[in-house]
Amino acid sequence: MKKRNPKQYRIIIALLLLGLLIYLPISFLEQKKITKEKEQWIAQRDQNPTTNKVIEMAFTDQGIEITGTIHSQNQTYLLELCNLETLTCEIKEANSTSNANEYQGNLSFEHLDNGTYGLYIKANTEEKVMDYRETIDKIVRAKIGDKLVTRIDQDHHVQFTIEDFKYQYDILIDPGHGGDDIGSYNDDIDEKRLNLLQSKYEKERYEEHGLTVKMIRDDYSYGIMMGEDSWSKVRQRAYAIGYYGVVAKVSYSNHHNSSIRKSDSGWEIIVPGRIAYDTLLPERKVKEIWEEAYLTREEHLRFYARDEEGELYSRENGETYDFTDYYAVIRIPYDLYHVKNILYEGCYLSNSLDYDWYYTKGNWKDLSEAKIKTYVEYLGKTYIPPKES
Repeated sequence: MKKRNPKQYRIIIALLLLGLLIYLPISFLEQKKITKEKEQWIAQRDQNPTTNKVIEMAFTDQGIEITGTIHSQNQTYLLELCNLETLTCEIKEANSTSNANEYQGNLSFEHLDNGTYGLYIKANTEEKVMDYRETIDKIVRAKIGDKLVTRIDQDHHVQFTIEDFKYQYDILIDPGHGGDDIGSYNDDIDEKRLNLLQSKYEKERYEEHGLTVKMIRDDYSYGIMMGEDSWSKVRQRAYAIGYYGVVAKVSYSNHHNSSIRKSDSGWEIIVPGRIAYDTLLPERKVKEIWEEAYLTREEHLRFYARDEEGELYSRENGETYDFTDYYAVIRIPYDLYHVKNILYEGCYLSNSLDYDWYYTKGNWKDLSEAKIKTYVEYLGKTYIPPKES
């Protein structure tokens, strides 16, 4: 092969540099043009005063349901979900309510490309949808189809990021209470310690099946807390359950009960009231095993949802309810993250006979195994019984 002389190399390098010098200004000008177009596009939608505000937002299986008000009264309200990179919008018609300036609409995210989206409302004017509610009332993120949708705030303007969904954990376990919150107790043990003991056992057993487990706490502290310091610890705990529960296939909290009535005894499984009965299939299986295994000393609802007023509603009858759930660790994960978090109450520490059978005689492990077997098989694995000690 004939070798090029140094002069030829210099000519080639000079031509490359010349091409680069021509390309860079053109590329810079093109980028500047795109940036200017984007700024104009956003400015056009920001020119009207924001007279609207969000009243409620909640995740659904397909996206988000929103209710809001706007000063401009119009029989037809349109919601625009706009990709802030491509500057393209998808229009959704919203329904007017009995109030002339109030609207309700549904947003679907399932078919959207990844990116950042802004939400706008069109009536007689076009405005950014604004959400001035407290942080604790704002939806955060959820799995919608095969996408992870995350709510972000840009000066109160409702925006979302959409990305491909990926599970990070098989199981999320919340050992209830922690820190200076010991929960219920008797002369022998407090709930904080028993919840952690049980949760560590279950984590180890899941890992024997090759499953990944996330624990909200793994010591006697309160563990992971999210949200603002001014919130109660239980709300911060509930935010953490929701945040990590989104990327977990199963999520539940371990607790143990107490009552001023010494006759109260046995297990309870508390579930969200608003989710479909069919989605409770694993928990219904656990319930059936516990019913067979547990010595029942008195009758009361054991598989139920609880409303804001404290009223109990059976979840054994297939009915779905529309009330807001009582317990923060159930309500907040569902409302803000669309996460099904289950609250397992293993026994009544205040009942000496219950506690003796459950803890002193070691039957709590059998009840934990019912959960482990059910969720292991639910996740498509073959259950491995524990080794005999």
